[in-house]
Amino acid sequence: GVGGTAGVGGTAGVGGTAGVGGTAGIGGAGGRDGGTDGGHDAGEWNEAWAWNGPWDGGAPEWRLSSQDLDVLAVTFDAQLAAGSAFDLCLSWYRDVPPLAAPRSGGYTEAFCVIPWYFADAGTYHQTLDFHATPLFLPAGTKFGCGGSWGTSPPSSGPRSCHITVRAHRPGTRRFRVLRIPHLDLIVAAGDGFATSFYQGTPNHPLEVHGYVPYTAMQGDWRHCLKHVNGVNGAPLAEACTPLKRRSTLANDDPAGVIPVRWTVSAPNLVSASVEVSFWERDGGWLPGLLFDQGRPLDWDFAAYVIVEIPDDALRSAELPFRDYGHAVPSLLEDWCRYYVTAPDGGRAPILPSQALQLCNYEPACVPDAGALLRQCVGTFAPATCLGSASCFADGGAP
Repeated sequence: GVGGTAGVGGTAGVGGTAGVGGTAGIGGAGGRDGGTDGGHDAGEWNEAWAWNGPWDGGAPEWRLSSQDLDVLAVTFDAQLAAGSAFDLCLSWYRDVPPLAAPRSGGYTEAFCVIPWYFADAGTYHQTLDFHATPLFLPAGTKFGCGGSWGTSPPSSGPRSCHITVRAHRPGTRRFRVLRIPHLDLIVAAGDGFATSFYQGTPNHPLEVHGYVPYTAMQGDWRHCLKHVNGVNGAPLAEACTPLKRRSTLANDDPAGVIPVRWTVSAPNLVSASVEVSFWERDGGWLPGLLFDQGRPLDWDFAAYVIVEIPDDALRSAELPFRDYGHAVPSLLEDWCRYYVTAPDGGRAPILPSQALQLCNYEPACVPDAGALLRQCVGTFAPATCLGSASCFADGGAP
């Protein structure tokens, strides 16, 4: 999110001090492995996290899924003082094959939200309900609640999270998350939003069931999820929020899950757009977190799009962590090139600590735009089964 040097993950990003397999793994300097899940055979149960005091950099503790799970709901609670705003996230990663290295974005960041309590102290409570769209979490995946930007005194009070899960039953519906933009992207004031795209495939349209918006911006803004023609870009449908004004004069809870129901067939696409304008009060810029001496600063947005995994997709731990033909290679490469390449006289949108994270904390990779481009594209690697036509029950193509 907007608060951490590396975006959602804070100083070292979601990857923590050393990334997967490092000193603290995905959890940051204070993250640790917390054993396996509850291991229940039937029914729902809660995996709970609680932390207090300054925290920035992933989850305080990570659980290992001992079996395939469905994530049915995530509930956040926090005691917030006036002037508080910080990210709360559900994240997961894999340090066993198929590997899924932690990123601020990509397939390992399920979603983040940001409560905004500038006017008054208060109690933040929110449940994001996925019972109708259970998120598939394969066995052998480490998962947890956490966040970033929680080091300021107003944001350092008691916080907790409950993830409601159940053992996945074969043959039941499965869902996953596709993030727009692909990776955490801090937008400079005055710049436009660089969307990423996902495409329906010939045999498996994208079945879109909603999205979770992350909105770290101040002023007047609205955002839209879009279903567009893949040939000429013409809009086919869109889900837009009303124009909203966010200021230091009021508290603001995240929107939660916004329902959408689209079937996106090939060659059509899903994308997003954001409009942000800064407003004046009493002849000057509105003071606040995203403003510095009268000048608007950067902002951040993401849409975590909930899509159904095709019912004929064979069970695989890759299902939430690989591309099944929906990330169009040319569009993905164009986006990654924009992300890591500095324009003439400027700097690339990627921040230095994000680059270090993308390079799996190998400093020699960071100055190399070519290596960063390969790492960005590789974050969305195709499923291995695509090469052998073994992704789906009939052996067909996506």
